[in-house]
Amino acid sequence: MSVNTIVPLTNVGLLAAAVESAANRPPELPGLVVMYGPSGYGKSLAAAYAANLHRAYYVECRESWTKKAFVVAVLREMGIIPMKTLSEMVDQIA
Repeated sequence: MSVNTIVPLTNVGLLAAAVESAANRPPELPGLVVMYGPSGYGKSLAAAYAANLHRAYYVECRESWTKKAFVVAVLREMGIIPMKTLSEMVDQIA
């Protein structure tokens, strides 16, 4: 086996399927996929793989984040300069 091979772990497959399901959802439904769990379970690797596979945005949240911090991180990942208020930023994401 090559060092560059992605091992088909359950969490990688489940997350990739969830991202694909969100990408193919009806347009009126929200498209946010969240994965959480203990450290060392491969969440970051699975998220990076799924994001690259489906050209999705990947934001790794921090425990201390506020709603605004999360929205700012999403906008930065999207390459959009955040506006001033939280409601304006949510509209930018939408």
